[in-house]
Amino acid sequence: MLSSLAKKYYYKWSLTADERVVLLLPPATLLFPQSAAACLMAIALVLLFTRFRDYKAIFSIVPALVRSPLAVTAGLFLIWVDLSCLWSPVPEVSATRLFKTLTMVAATVFLLAVAATERLSGDRSMRFMSAITVLCAALTALLIVTYPQVGTLLGIRLTDRQFHRIALILALLLPFIMAHLRYSLALRAGLCLPLIGAVFMTASETAKLAVLVAAASFLLATLSWPTAIFIVAFACVFLTLLMPLLLPFLQSAIPAGLIAMLADAHAAERLAIWREHAQLIPLRPWHGWGIGSTRAVLDHVDPQTLMDLKITPIVAIHSHNQILQIWLELGAIGIGLFCAVLIAVVYRINAMPPATRIAALSLIATIYAISVVGHGLWQSWWVALIGALLVLVLALERRERQMQGIAAQAVTRIPA
Repeated sequence: MLSSLAKKYYYKWSLTADERVVLLLPPATLLFPQSAAACLMAIALVLLFTRFRDYKAIFSIVPALVRSPLAVTAGLFLIWVDLSCLWSPVPEVSATRLFKTLTMVAATVFLLAVAATERLSGDRSMRFMSAITVLCAALTALLIVTYPQVGTLLGIRLTDRQFHRIALILALLLPFIMAHLRYSLALRAGLCLPLIGAVFMTASETAKLAVLVAAASFLLATLSWPTAIFIVAFACVFLTLLMPLLLPFLQSAIPAGLIAMLADAHAAERLAIWREHAQLIPLRPWHGWGIGSTRAVLDHVDPQTLMDLKITPIVAIHSHNQILQIWLELGAIGIGLFCAVLIAVVYRINAMPPATRIAALSLIATIYAISVVGHGLWQSWWVALIGALLVLVLALERRERQMQGIAAQAVTRIPA
């Protein structure tokens, strides 16, 4: 009875409620990014509860997933992540990390199924999402400008870490604002410039780098798509494969005085963490140390080995470099599977319609830039945010293809 009542009022409210809820997910996490995981799960549960009669339609995409190179490579990568629990030195931590990660992945797959089967109703949903995104982004920019790095809003304490995450989400949404808002290029640029300015007012060097990468990749993709997709794909795979060799070189090549001049107070510490972890990779080169072991791996290395490597352990929650973390935790096999996922992503993006593929390529470049200088790979808010952005990409791709179909039908109806 309760289920029937809920569905009655749910569908009475709006026949396009599902698509709007899915499209609302990334902007919803903008003001309070730590809620990304909770938002992802809440929206997935709402859709699961209200759409259970559409299970057959939603899960009819399973055969297509099996035939998808991206789905297959991502599945193999997750299987390897799962297996890495078996040799992790901290199995209880690894099991918890794995459970959280797979829960986020399951919710994302469900939302992707909804986004893939939902028929978007013209431009209404896009205008709705655009308005919400602009409103959230404007409020966030105002928050960054008017509040100190540590302050309160409506009784909620805002910390430096939250401002960093807010700035990162702004950087990730910029490609979508530039590519998909139904406004002139000048107006879209006018909307983006204040957001970029707000990001540069924060102390997050990672977010500033992300904005620069997003802008450069978007501009290059707009001017020359073949050049842009080749450069992004080559750079991601090249940096992934050579990351353990590049980091020690980076450590020795950057003068200590320059590190001290960086606005990010954690720069020197991160370089030290990277040096430590890069030296531990050869101890288990093929299968790695196991998921969730980055923060505890030094506790399980022979003290004499640490002395020989001249390592003075630094207490670190994670490596602040997700590619290095894959090398350390999943080894060369995990890195090979991850590179296969990257290549499959590039091929999938190349098959998208123009506006979506430009935004998606810029998004991938931005995510990668953030990945190599900040945050841990298995942080639930980060996994949930990437999942939400994947849902947004698929929904926008479907919407653009639908609009192309409507335009093509209109052309065929014009008399010769």
